[in-house]
Amino acid sequence: MVTGFKNEQCELTSLPKHEEVVLQPLHEDYKKVVLIESILIGLVCVVFGFIPLFANLLVEEDFHLSTYMLVSIGVGVVIAILQAVIRILGVDKKGYALRDHDLIYKTGLINIKTTVVPFNRIQHVKVFEGVLLRSFGLSKLIFYTAGGNFGDLIIPGVSKDNADSIRAFVMQNIEKQSELVESTQNDEDEE
Repeated sequence: MVTGFKNEQCELTSLPKHEEVVLQPLHEDYKKVVLIESILIGLVCVVFGFIPLFANLLVEEDFHLSTYMLVSIGVGVVIAILQAVIRILGVDKKGYALRDHDLIYKTGLINIKTTVVPFNRIQHVKVFEGVLLRSFGLSKLIFYTAGGNFGDLIIPGVSKDNADSIRAFVMQNIEKQSELVESTQNDEDEE
């Protein structure tokens, strides 16, 4: 039987509020990365819009632009522009912060999502540099959590130096928390 167990109610007004934390914005060059990615995605959308045009060229010798072809090209262009604008505006809404025991990441232009991950849930941290990110001196931090794929957290657009520092800081805190858990378990075992 467990003795001394208490489960007191917490006063909600005394709890720390993650909303009061000042978030670090993503690196300003990340907008350039998003713009280049958006242009590439936009080109793919426009190319798909031209597929009926190319199909018509292959099938008919007497070529003419139909309304259907113009609409599909127009839809491809509109989708390309919309996704570019939404992605670029979304960069300014993203931010992160490190606290003593957790990591906060906020994202979302339309649907705002704030994720708070305690260090004791993080199992591994990876710094990723793709070709485009590396050309701007940026990295992507990937935090693998105990929640599996759905619990993983990705913070893009962090400078390479900051990414390495954050990774080292988080790994140190994971080790400290592991040692604390081990010492607590050893103390309980001795009793």
